[in-house]
Amino acid sequence: MIGSKAQKYPELVRAVVARGHTIGNHTYSHPLKDFWCAGRKRVQRELDDSLEVLKRAGADVHFFRSPVGIKNLFLKGCLSQRDLRCVAWTVRSGDTFASGKETVIKRVLNNVKPGAIILMHEGDSVEKMIRIEALRAILLGLYEQGFSCILPRQESLHYS
Repeated sequence: MIGSKAQKYPELVRAVVARGHTIGNHTYSHPLKDFWCAGRKRVQRELDDSLEVLKRAGADVHFFRSPVGIKNLFLKGCLSQRDLRCVAWTVRSGDTFASGKETVIKRVLNNVKPGAIILMHEGDSVEKMIRIEALRAILLGLYEQGFSCILPRQESLHYS
């Protein structure tokens, strides 16, 4: 979760936690253009500000995903100091730029393999029906192909 959004909607964070879901840190401000060249203090601030908000709302955070998958020179050390594991994706759904749900569904189901992590988004950047209906169809398609959805284990992840 993005810290600034979690700060605006702490009740949603609490609801997600109450339903037993895992929450990861996705920085405080989701910097798209300059995270790759941010200094150590900026990286620390993005992590810490988000962690503070998420923990205050009841989340036990162990995972981190970089905005746009950007890896920063200081990120590995900062994550290690906070006992956070970096999680990336192996299948990009394209939901933020797809013209329709079928494109998203096909892209995911045609590229998924055992152990895959699927990247999908929420919010205004994705048309609601693409997000909801594509996710529903993807989950059904995965089930029909014999897949099950599991959470990454913290001990099995490493920084890459």
